[in-house]
Amino acid sequence: MLVCPFFIFLDKSKVIILRKFISYCLVFFTFYSLNAQNRGEAPRVFELIHTDLNLSFEIAEQQMNGSAQLKLSPYSTAQNKLTLDAQAMLIHKVSALGKELEYSNNGKSLSIVLDKLYQVQDTLEIQIDYTARPKKIQSISTTQNRGLYFINPKGNNPNKPTQIWTNGIPNANSVWFPTLDHPNQKMTQTISIEVPSHYKTLSNGLLTSQHSLENGNRVDTWSLKQPHAPYLAFLAAGEYEIIQNTQDDLPINYYVEAEYLEESKVIFEKTPEMINFYENLLKIDYPWSAYNQIVVRDFEFGAMENTTAVAHNFDAYQSIEQLNDENKWELVIAHEIFHQWFGDLVTPESWSNVSLSESFATYAEFLWLESQYENEKGVLHLEKMRDTYFNSNKTNQALNRVQYEKAIDVFDAVSYQKGALVLHMLRQEVGDDLFYKALNEYLKTHSYSKAEINELRLSFEEVTGRDLTWFFDQWYNRPYHPKIQIDIDYNTLDKTMSVSFKQLGDVYDLPLNFSIYSYGGRKDYKIRLYKREQSVVFPYSKIPDLIEVNPNLSSLVEIFQNRNLNQYMYQAEYSQSIIGKLEALEYLKDKQEDADIFKIFANSIESNQDPVSIYALNNINLAYKYGKRSTIKYVVDLANDSYASNQKRAAAIELLGKLVNPEYYNIYQQGLRSDSFSILSQSLTAMYYINQDKAFEAAASLPDEAKKGIAFPLVSRYIEEKNIVEMPFVANYLVYGMYFVKDKEMKSTYEKGFDWIIKSNNPEAIKNLCQDIVDKSMQYDSYGFKDVGIDLLRKIISEQYKLQYDNRDEIINIVSASLDELISLP
Repeated sequence: MLVCPFFIFLDKSKVIILRKFISYCLVFFTFYSLNAQNRGEAPRVFELIHTDLNLSFEIAEQQMNGSAQLKLSPYSTAQNKLTLDAQAMLIHKVSALGKELEYSNNGKSLSIVLDKLYQVQDTLEIQIDYTARPKKIQSISTTQNRGLYFINPKGNNPNKPTQIWTNGIPNANSVWFPTLDHPNQKMTQTISIEVPSHYKTLSNGLLTSQHSLENGNRVDTWSLKQPHAPYLAFLAAGEYEIIQNTQDDLPINYYVEAEYLEESKVIFEKTPEMINFYENLLKIDYPWSAYNQIVVRDFEFGAMENTTAVAHNFDAYQSIEQLNDENKWELVIAHEIFHQWFGDLVTPESWSNVSLSESFATYAEFLWLESQYENEKGVLHLEKMRDTYFNSNKTNQALNRVQYEKAIDVFDAVSYQKGALVLHMLRQEVGDDLFYKALNEYLKTHSYSKAEINELRLSFEEVTGRDLTWFFDQWYNRPYHPKIQIDIDYNTLDKTMSVSFKQLGDVYDLPLNFSIYSYGGRKDYKIRLYKREQSVVFPYSKIPDLIEVNPNLSSLVEIFQNRNLNQYMYQAEYSQSIIGKLEALEYLKDKQEDADIFKIFANSIESNQDPVSIYALNNINLAYKYGKRSTIKYVVDLANDSYASNQKRAAAIELLGKLVNPEYYNIYQQGLRSDSFSILSQSLTAMYYINQDKAFEAAASLPDEAKKGIAFPLVSRYIEEKNIVEMPFVANYLVYGMYFVKDKEMKSTYEKGFDWIIKSNNPEAIKNLCQDIVDKSMQYDSYGFKDVGIDLLRKIISEQYKLQYDNRDEIINIVSASLDELISLP
């Protein structure tokens, strides 16, 4: 879509000016063609100072009654009118100092005629009595974020507890309280929440008081004394257990459902350590009065960094067996903690500058991995970021997003992954010491306030004493990224080797690392690219075995380099970069008919780098005769090695299972006693290929998660047997088997299973089936599957009405709740 600008090579100051001008023009014309709008900081007519909310709920009706007292001041000129963001609200009364004020409400904003002309130095205190109606938001707004959510509001869905929670990003908190819903506003707040007495509540700051009411409810008051942006305001309520923790007198609590209490102690256990790590890194204490985390149902994102009160998706919950392998939520937790500095303490002044929040939190994931684990884990995470960005459809977008259609559009692989990789380059450009000093300067300068990308640059320039306009211009204001063609020419007469670097698109000022492997050793080099074509000449006495460019992803760049088979083989064996090893193995995996390549995979299995070993275990081809016996012996030893990682042992068991050899049956039996989910699952699968009856017998005593590896043969057997005990397990897989499996016989089996379950009086099985229908309907909504889901649920209700079970009403309530949930989806 974009035409890359051509840069004339002038002196450096003119190049910077020319680049900046062209990049702005380029971004403008690109987005103009997409009908995007120019976006900047929202006008600051008033400054929001404090928000005081008194809230109660009509849970079944999914409404909230509120009284908001706002304290504001005109920002730069005297004002006699005030316009607030107030989406889908029913406004009952607006008053100031006890006097009712005139207002108009269009469903998106509330326009108020003030009682006098307020000067800049004046403070306006205004009260608004209202009802928040989040279900109405869809009819008047293009956003899908309702701001305020009621989960299972009527309490008739046993699949889910009743919960209330909010999500304000990017501009949805004005659904549940009137405000100036822009990131450049800052406010302190007090929120009083009336809930049933058996509910726990969470909001920003500290719980300062609780008192019981005669109606059996309780009022909890939460107070945040430091200012933060309105989109970070949060509340949640429901039946929760609280895991309490502290660090240096800082309250650190985890709100979780009782069923997941023990697992959650492990899931969140590193939180205090993470806070301490980031404090030491930034040389700034955690800036708030508490740090709480809550897991909520049906959350639309992975997590949200509400100040002091982070909300996590239900996917955060994991079994102990899964946690014994890996805490898949660890980096989400780290990400949201870092937001308490970048995003909450210092907030982007507009969503065009969202990289000041999301890029930093994403880079913090790498910083945590880099500090806590072997380097390979951090580098692999960088690779994942790079690939996510490269594979997105957003590479034509700049980090400084001056134009976009909707604010949510900027929360993408550019703001997250590309931005994190840019910060990684900036860190290397200035060095670790100055990098963290500059972050400290930036945070201190803009604490409890807002900032734009240019102010981040100024902090770095203040600390380093360097003009970094060139860096911020090319990485923040321009779209795309460097693409480099590497060519190597050998002059056999004078024994010189020329390594040529050609920038294929836009020309960047770019440091680039590369390594030359020769005579069994390695030398590292660094070149600074700043022209379309550059080259470096080296003398040589022997043609190098390998030249590896950007081996540890120190630069955000796409490399195009021709290598022959021998070079890939050398790279797989001798590269000092785990990225290089895995790249070479990927290239070689389909060429194992060559005995030398097979040997590379066999040797790679014995690597002390788990990702390399696991990749080799997953991809080695044992169909060939050479070297097979000794390799299998090593794999058997590995499968029995209690000191090896769970993932590595599981990969070894999976490989042995492919051989379908009864000789290894005892290994699988032993594996079924493991406390690792991956080992359990692979052992059961391997056993299935040898003895189906024994595998089915073993599966009966295993958790459902471990059965997933052979779920479909298990389900088919349970359906044929009409195994009532396993009916709830079967119910989780019927929808997929009926609609997404091509085999006609299997589809027919699953249709029989569906008919079997919907005519049963098993509430747990019906519950699981309904939940799966809802999940698949949401997952495949773009294909029209929501209508299929609604029809399936109605069919269940119809069948149940024909039956005379004692618990028929209970089952119909289960199905009706899921049907209501599907119908209410936008």
